[in-house]
Amino acid sequence: MVFFSKAMVTPGTAVALASSSKLIRRLWIQAKRVAGGNTTPIFVGDDTVDYVSKQGIQLGANEVLALEFAAPVNLASIFIDGATATDGVVGFYQE
Repeated sequence: MVFFSKAMVTPGTAVALASSSKLIRRLWIQAKRVAGGNTTPIFVGDDTVDYVSKQGIQLGANEVLALEFAAPVNLASIFIDGATATDGVVGFYQE
C-alpha cells in the first residue's frame, strides 16, 4: 500500500488525487481531522466534483471512504473539492 496526502489549493477547483496516471484496485480516503485539519467538508468524485453544488461524496473531518474496484481505476481520475484552501485528505491505495 502507498500513502498519499492531497490538499486543496483553490476552493472551487477540483484537485486530482494523482498528478500522473496510476492504476489502482483499492483506495482508502480520510478527510483530515478537525484539529489542524479540515474546517469544512471535502467532496470526492470525478472531474465534475463541486463543493458549491454538493456534487460528489461528502466527507466530514476524520470520515473515511473505502473503495474496491473490480478493474483497475486511474487514481488521477478521482478528484476532491472543498470550500477552504489547505483542507484535504490523506489515504492509502493499492495497485
